[in-house]
Amino acid sequence: MGARTTWAIKTEEGDAVTWLYSHWGGDNKLADTQHALAEAQPRWEDTSYGARIFISQIIGHQWDSETGFGITTGTADSCPFEESYDAVTIDFTTKLVSYGPFVFTFSEFIALGALASEAG
Repeated sequence: MGARTTWAIKTEEGDAVTWLYSHWGGDNKLADTQHALAEAQPRWEDTSYGARIFISQIIGHQWDSETGFGITTGTADSCPFEESYDAVTIDFTTKLVSYGPFVFTFSEFIALGALASEAG
């Protein structure tokens, strides 16, 4: 079973992305994405460092685990992993997050998490 989900992470112009897969991350995808993006904020302008920080935050302390996460490259329109949740693209070239049908700036997307915390 699992809570399979993916992130497309874009660090250069064109259709190429790095795909990050999580076998169990779907249920916390929104909050984890907001947290990881906030942690990467000091390096938003440096696409390779920003992407590395983002990925590191999503994986967290599970780097030594044999299972649970996968990383590959491909194109933005061809997810190589099973996806059970909203599609998400983190675009470091434009500083935009596409989450399902919605598009936010990085700052707007992080602010959604703060608003949800205040409301809940």
